[in-house]
Amino acid sequence: RTIPLQEVKFLGLLRDQIPPIDTPIFATPQQADGWLEADEPVLALEINGDARAYPLRILIFHEVVNDEVGGEPVAVTY
Repeated sequence: RTIPLQEVKFLGLLRDQIPPIDTPIFATPQQADGWLEADEPVLALEINGDARAYPLRILIFHEVVNDEVGGEPVAVTY
C-alpha cells in the first residue's frame, strides 16, 4: 500500500526520547486483576522457571524493558 507523503507526519520524538523501563515493578496475578483484563495481550517470557508477563499497553509507551529473568539479563522490546 502506498501512502501519500503529505499524510506522513513527524510526531516530534527523536532518538532516546522514549525512556526504557530499567527497574520493572511486577504485580501478582491477583493484583493485576484490578487493572489488567483477562484477554489483554502481553509478551510472556520464561527462563529457568522464572516467568514474566509484560503488558503491551505498557510496552507501547516505553518500548524497552531491561530486566533479569531466571538469572539472565534480558531486553524486552516492542
